[in-house]
Amino acid sequence: MSRSSTSLARLATLIVVSAAALASPAHLAAQSCSELVWSDEFDGPAIDLSKWEFEVNGQGGGNNELQYYTDQPENAQIVGGVLHIIGRQETFTGPDGTRQYTSARLRTLNKGDWTYGRIEASLKLPFGQGMWPAFWMLPTDNVYGGWPQSGEIDVMENVGFEPDVVHGTIHYGDPWPNNSNSGGSRAVPGASTSFHTYAVEWEQNEIRWYVDGVHYLTRTPADVNPHPWRFDQRFHVLLNLAIGGNWPGPPDGSTTFPQHYEIDWVRVYQGIDSFGITGDDSVFEGDAGKVYSTADVAGATYSWSVPPGAAITGGQGTNGITVDWGSTGGDVAVDLTLPCGSRVYELPVTVSPPLVVHHVFEADSIQVPVMIAMIPSTTASIFAAVTAPAR
Repeated sequence: MSRSSTSLARLATLIVVSAAALASPAHLAAQSCSELVWSDEFDGPAIDLSKWEFEVNGQGGGNNELQYYTDQPENAQIVGGVLHIIGRQETFTGPDGTRQYTSARLRTLNKGDWTYGRIEASLKLPFGQGMWPAFWMLPTDNVYGGWPQSGEIDVMENVGFEPDVVHGTIHYGDPWPNNSNSGGSRAVPGASTSFHTYAVEWEQNEIRWYVDGVHYLTRTPADVNPHPWRFDQRFHVLLNLAIGGNWPGPPDGSTTFPQHYEIDWVRVYQGIDSFGITGDDSVFEGDAGKVYSTADVAGATYSWSVPPGAAITGGQGTNGITVDWGSTGGDVAVDLTLPCGSRVYELPVTVSPPLVVHHVFEADSIQVPVMIAMIPSTTASIFAAVTAPAR
């Protein structure tokens, strides 16, 4: 869901996609290794609270939305194997005040959280001025700070004044109101009259968007420069129907209620495209015994490489290695191969000069060292001085 300062930027140029934009053969081969790791088919009589939780509030989502999100069955229920999120025009009063519309917002926070994978859902959208359905993802742990510093992935958004257009977006960068976003749009005729499948394939340094299997958008670290790529931590799924707000505007006399946002299923797959490399991405010259690893996959073979001047001291051929660093940075890489496909993962590593100690202070002929420690990938240098009392 976009924030108010970025709503105009979200009206991206419509992207027309041909059949040539389908996933490449390499990606298709990799996807064949994927396994279903989480799903909700909504086949039960009620919403499964072991997978979802309701967010109940009337705070407007940071976008001046008009609805009060409730946990009432009138706003979210399963009918015939389909989850219905229902927007209603009704007066509702709660701790956040009185609103003239109600709806629902569900999330998988701490019940379904993933780093990388294919996340998809079969959706039939509501229609009408003021409607704002979304299928999106937020960081579970906010490792890099509050919104949007830890990222946001919008798999699908739609606004009622464009009933047959959907948007895919990432949010990142500095705190609001200096936040940034990047994305694109695609025409989906019949988005509100039939089900369509919306998906992202999220990898270590790339996110791709699909509608009904057609790839229409890709984002990589190059697209967020000069900001860092923060899409490398756990995210969870959200489903909601907002009413009104800065982007869609309020309902008008043409809008009918109730409005139904229908979700047939939500599925998460992980496999060979869902792995990455973990380990320090900034080291000092001469650092030894640094550990780098990837997923331990049955039947996989691993071939690692490191930059010139660095040496693999153990673990070659396994899912983890130890590295002694020289003076040159570069990529730690692994070629992971399975019978169904292979994939090369890379982790760029920077090398900083080693710690140095200069004797620069004397107290009554006693030299006291001052250590200058260069901390890579952080803020300025840290200077630590140790003094001794005069005698």
